[in-house]
Amino acid sequence: MFLAPIGYAAEGSKTGKCDRYVAPQSRTYQEGEVSHEKMRARTRLLQALHSKDPEAIKQAKAGAIKAGYSNAAVGAIGRTPSDVFLFSKLPEADQQAILRQANKDEFERYIGHAHMNLRKPMRDERVGNQAAGPAPAPSSAPATVAPAPRPATPPPSSWPPVPPPTFNDLRMR
Repeated sequence: MFLAPIGYAAEGSKTGKCDRYVAPQSRTYQEGEVSHEKMRARTRLLQALHSKDPEAIKQAKAGAIKAGYSNAAVGAIGRTPSDVFLFSKLPEADQQAILRQANKDEFERYIGHAHMNLRKPMRDERVGNQAAGPAPAPSSAPATVAPAPRPATPPPSSWPPVPPPTFNDLRMR
């Protein structure tokens, strides 16, 4: 399946990898002009919503429906920011990782759009982390996990130790 980027995440957002997972909705082939007209209608609607002019919004909604948008699609345009929409489409594991790294404002912005079975556990975890102390600041370096303690003596199957391979051991065949 071809996964096409359908949007971008806001700068500084933790959802930069959203584009990797969100596939376009399945649809029949549309002629170029129909697609372009829908895009222009969406842009006009977003501009009207931004201007908060009721008459312009009404005309833009009518134009979007005429261009081929459904009533539900017209209602959804401009309601949810693109980064939040893309976050909602991520797999649970990625949502969980993003929410764990998020600061308070980001957590509040995205938690309402997380998978239903993640919301309560993540809120509980966040409350537990705040009680234990402040969360560590997210860094660009990957998280490291402390290695497990080693036994005092190596197990018998690995004795005597085998020396690491050398360059001469790795010959091209």
